[in-house]
Amino acid sequence: MRRKIYFWVKENVNSDTVRLAILAIPLTVVLVLQIVKGEINWMEFLDVSILVTFVILAVCDAIANLVQKIVSEKAEDSAKLITDYKKLTQKYQCTNLISYVNAAPQKEENKNVLYPEECLWMRTRADEQILIQDEAEKFYNLPAQVMEHSGVIMEAHRASTVYNQINIRLDDLTADPAENTLTLCTSRTQYFDSLLTNRACDYVFSDRKITIREMFEPGPYIKPLSLSKMSNHLGFNGFVMTSDRQSIPFILRRKNMSIGKGLWGTSIGASLKTMYALDAAQGFKMNETSLGRAIIGELKDELNIKKDRAFMRNEHEYDPRKVQDSIFAFYRDLVECGKPQFLFCLQLENTTEAQLSSFFAEKGKKDKNDVKTDGDEVRFFTIEQLKNAEYHIDKIVIDGNEYPMSPSYIISVILLLEYMKNRSQQLSA
Repeated sequence: MRRKIYFWVKENVNSDTVRLAILAIPLTVVLVLQIVKGEINWMEFLDVSILVTFVILAVCDAIANLVQKIVSEKAEDSAKLITDYKKLTQKYQCTNLISYVNAAPQKEENKNVLYPEECLWMRTRADEQILIQDEAEKFYNLPAQVMEHSGVIMEAHRASTVYNQINIRLDDLTADPAENTLTLCTSRTQYFDSLLTNRACDYVFSDRKITIREMFEPGPYIKPLSLSKMSNHLGFNGFVMTSDRQSIPFILRRKNMSIGKGLWGTSIGASLKTMYALDAAQGFKMNETSLGRAIIGELKDELNIKKDRAFMRNEHEYDPRKVQDSIFAFYRDLVECGKPQFLFCLQLENTTEAQLSSFFAEKGKKDKNDVKTDGDEVRFFTIEQLKNAEYHIDKIVIDGNEYPMSPSYIISVILLLEYMKNRSQQLSA
């Protein structure tokens, strides 16, 4: 209780609130006495000029703080990360960026869209293995220039609900077609370090207009993962397909998320959680089924899919390796200075669209303020609808309706369609 009182006072008791209280009390007493006597005189009351002036100033301060809060909620993401995505594609023009050609765009300018995203690997064979070389004792060191301004940079996340934890850092990855393997080199970082680097790389934190991007990733190409100074915690976007319509849920992200506030995202969008990915019995190291276990954990957290006993009758019997085999791509998001992401697509065997929708709604009611849940609203789209959609740099138009998205989520859909196209061609060959 004392701890709660301490932090409540620290957050709410300041010069503005104390001044307002001290000045409002005598004014309230004068007003009440006049009302009791039946001699209320508004002109005489307002003649208490000094007190009224200070109260007005305090009210103005409160209004200013309210405006700042509203603006932070609406524009915080734009302050932390560049939203002029075409400018980013020009900045990193020497990087092999992903593009998409719309078959029949409404405007010719949307014919060929270039995205600030780089594909690192795409699964070409169903039996390709993902290997992990993990260094559990190796931790990311925040650059001194960032550490010096960490307090100012963290202010960029005032409107976001965030908490710190140990995350998995992707140091490098190597594909070996001859061995049919993809090897991930991983270590550790902390989420707050990512908030100070990847997730606030365009936040101006000094009078000289300096940003993390201009210091460490000025272009014209993005540095490889092995040379990156960013925290680069590994995240993933995922798709699940229902058993009845083969439809995919998309989630409208909450306004308190650290990124992508109020935008539509994929079925799952999360960091690789160490609570799921690491094995305590092995010294908190990653192993060959870590990615699969992490995906299963997020399915339960985000979509409340654990309620479907047909899908997870016994989670110990569910094969994380099979889930890990649903990973089909790795890419880097240049909006976040090259943050690495992987993609998966998992077919649900006995979960219908109606069931998944009800699970999600039940989760939202129970955990309205839970940071484990990214959104409150869900929409379902079939692969055919996604194939016929029009893709812009900041939104997807499906059946005439616009769904604003960040480039990272749009590219996730585009890479999914490319993967499914390649898989279909292989099966028909």
